[in-house]
Amino acid sequence: MSKFNNERRTFLKNGRGLFFTSVAVSSLPMSFLLSGCDSPFYHITYKNWAQDIQVGGVLAAKVTSLEDLESVAKWALENGHFIKAFGSMHNWSPLILSKDEPKDKALLLDMSQFNHLEMLESHADYGVVKAGCGVQSEDLYSFLANQPSGKPDIPGYAFSNTPAPGNLSLAGMLSIGGHGTKVSYNDSKENESLNGSISNNVLSVTALVWDGSKYALRTFHRDEEDGDLFLVALGATIILEATLYVLPNYNLRCQSFTDVH
Repeated sequence: MSKFNNERRTFLKNGRGLFFTSVAVSSLPMSFLLSGCDSPFYHITYKNWAQDIQVGGVLAAKVTSLEDLESVAKWALENGHFIKAFGSMHNWSPLILSKDEPKDKALLLDMSQFNHLEMLESHADYGVVKAGCGVQSEDLYSFLANQPSGKPDIPGYAFSNTPAPGNLSLAGMLSIGGHGTKVSYNDSKENESLNGSISNNVLSVTALVWDGSKYALRTFHRDEEDGDLFLVALGATIILEATLYVLPNYNLRCQSFTDVH
């Protein structure tokens, strides 16, 4: 395995994300103001959905372009911050921050502006969609459902299994292996390999990674070496976008039973 691959696996096993070992700073210094990055910076109180993790005064940045993301990573490298992306914070595990981590070393990235959607392929039996990491799940589902292609009687596309909440970011769902409650049944003709988490549908991801001398963007395909590391990375990666395999849209039947004892 190449040195790059060994570094990538070591990086992904580090649960603290991109950690930089230069001298840490507790506030935004003049060095960032001179960096040329246009992303707005602010301080937030990080509070997860379960409200069991609350950390105040954490430095955050709203990244608006690929160039800004690279500038932010470069600045963090030079100034001793680790960076992690945060989405809807609909989680209860300390994947982004914990109460015990030194908040003056954290730089949280708001990636919500990366919410683009593009249908790359539309066929009668499947489709391929490219989606930004910050797109909300409900917007992704609606975009797919409103596509004109698919089955003649039920236009559009969908996933086989999805989480129920609509206010989850795509990157967040991929990070934790977001899934629904669908199960296979007798004589089912569905592809069981897609009947798991959203990550089962990933064909490729574009992520911010270390290339040996700097942080840069790189696209990983599912079938290449290290591609599987981005499918459920537990908050240890910065994903920009993903291409996903989708199924023709379908109707669901809701049946209630009132005689269960």
